[in-house]
Amino acid sequence: MWTCKRVAEALAETNYEDLPRWQRLGLKLHVSLCCICSRYHKGVMVMQDCARILAEREKEGCCQQPDCLPEGAKERIKKRLQDSD
Repeated sequence: MWTCKRVAEALAETNYEDLPRWQRLGLKLHVSLCCICSRYHKGVMVMQDCARILAEREKEGCCQQPDCLPEGAKERIKKRLQDSD
């Protein structure tokens, strides 16, 4: 049985897609039935997309452009992400 707390922990993991098929099915079922977990899942997906885009831009070197994040913002973001673990 998936609880909201367990779903939140699973969605926060970067490898939740590696769960066994029956566990993924239970997770998806809970998320589809629970409006709170559904919203949380959407938020997690947005954050993962943003992190992936930032990592790609970092590899391309575009973060050296003047229109990029203000100085120190990157470190603050990393610190907050690490603190949330």
